[in-house]
Amino acid sequence: MAPKCPNELKPAIGMKFNNLEEGLEFYKSYAFAAGFNTRKSTTKRQRRSKEVKSQYILCNKEGYKEKRKATVEKDLNNKEGESNEEKASIKRKRLVNIGPVTTFRIMKEVVGGYDNIGAYKQDFKKFHRDLKAYIQGSDAQMFVDNFTNKKLMWSAFFFDFEMDEDYCLCRALWADPLCKKSYALFGDMVSFDTTYQTNRHNMVFTPFTGVDHHKSCITFATSFIAKEDIVSFKWLFRSFLNAMGGNEPNCMIMDQDPAMKIVVTSLFKKNEHRLCMWHIMKKLPDKVEKSIMQEKTSFLKKLCACVWHLEIEPAEFEERWNKVMVEYHLEEHEWLVYMYKIRTSGFWRISEMCSLEE
Repeated sequence: MAPKCPNELKPAIGMKFNNLEEGLEFYKSYAFAAGFNTRKSTTKRQRRSKEVKSQYILCNKEGYKEKRKATVEKDLNNKEGESNEEKASIKRKRLVNIGPVTTFRIMKEVVGGYDNIGAYKQDFKKFHRDLKAYIQGSDAQMFVDNFTNKKLMWSAFFFDFEMDEDYCLCRALWADPLCKKSYALFGDMVSFDTTYQTNRHNMVFTPFTGVDHHKSCITFATSFIAKEDIVSFKWLFRSFLNAMGGNEPNCMIMDQDPAMKIVVTSLFKKNEHRLCMWHIMKKLPDKVEKSIMQEKTSFLKKLCACVWHLEIEPAEFEERWNKVMVEYHLEEHEWLVYMYKIRTSGFWRISEMCSLEE
C-alpha cells in the first residue's frame, strides 16, 4: 500500500538536488508526511578524495533481509584459509573486544602450535575486517531488534530507546526481571555512574547499581546515552522509574554534574541527592596543596581510613574527620568545608555503598 502524502513531497525518478544534505532533508520530510522515520544506511565514498559517492536511505524499521544475511554469511564463510571453527572463534572473541591477533595466539594455545592452526595471522585479520564490515551501519538496528524481541517474548523484560534528529540511536535503557526484583529488595539507595565511555560508538555506558545484604554489587538497570545533558538525563531517569513501576529510591548517589542535579530535583519527589565518594576523592589532588598530599605526610591514608570505613557511625565519622582537618590545618579549607557541610546529614551513610565505585 503506497503511503499517502502531498504529491509535492513524493519522490520521483529523475529528481535532482543541489547537494547531499538537500536530498536527505527531502526524504526526511517525505517520510514524516507519510508516517514513518528514516535512517542512513550504506555510504560509498571516492577512494582518494573520500567524498560521498552515494548514500542509501532506509525506513528505520528496515533490517537485513534473511536472504541477504545468508548470502553475506556464506560469502564470509567461503573465505579460504580458515575453518568454520576458527571463524566462529573470531566471532565470539569480537563480542568481548578481543582482536584477531590475540585470537590467533589463543588459537595457537588451543591447537598446540601455529603449524596446527591451518591459517595465517593475516587470514584472521581479513576475516575480522570482513565481519566488521558486515555489521557496520546496522549494529544499532540489530541492538534495538534484539531487545525489542526480548520484550515481545518476555513480558517482564523492560526496554526503551530513543533516536535523535538524524534517526541515530541516542538513548536506551533495559532491565530484566532479576534486576527489577533486586531493586524491589535493595533499591533504597541507587548509584548512578557515567564514567564508562564506550570506544566504538561514542556513547556513555550508564549503569544503575546498588548493594545487596551480602555487600555485593548488583545491577538494577543498564543504559546508554549519547550526550550528558538535561534532556538525556530526564529521559533516562523517567525510563528508569517506568521500569521500576514508578517506585523512587530514597537516595541517588551521583557526581557533581549540574544537569543531573537539575533533573533529580525536578523529577524525584522524595529522593535525596548524594555526591559519590569516588568522584570526591578523585578531585582531592586538585583541591588540596601538593605539600599536604605527599605520601610522607600520610594525609591521604588517614582521610581514606575515615571516609572509606565500612561500618562507621555518624559520631565516629565526625570525630575522625575533625581530627584529620585539625592535624593538617585544613579547618578553613573552602572546598573541604563545603564538601563536609553539604554532606553532613548523609556523608557517612554513603561510604559503604560508594566503595563499589573505588
